[in-house]
Amino acid sequence: MRKIKTPNTETTATLAFNSATELARIIRDKEVSSLELTQYFIDRIERHDNAINAVVVRDFERALDAAKTADAKLAAGQITGPLHGIPITVKEAYNVEGLATTWGVPSHAGKTSQRATPRWSGAW
Repeated sequence: MRKIKTPNTETTATLAFNSATELARIIRDKEVSSLELTQYFIDRIERHDNAINAVVVRDFERALDAAKTADAKLAAGQITGPLHGIPITVKEAYNVEGLATTWGVPSHAGKTSQRATPRWSGAW
């Protein structure tokens, strides 16, 4: 990933600490693509999460697809909201079709949702 200059940093090292609105601005201004930002955060998760176990269920392929869609929409002049293109994580307590929904309860390990919680349906 290329180095990204933002008002808060000259390297990607502190991108993780920028606000969501700042990240949305640099996407809108095309300083970074949603795909690049999503890959940046995936790389951080893969590098740091084994020690902290914050991201229990990983859905990187769907995240990258959503980022590509967000970039295509931005290129077409379609912004879907103030946080357009920002990658998010969804706590595994919410039903996301095809992903584990365990609520952190060991006896629910391996259970997957057959449908999405209505709030998250189509959010990607």
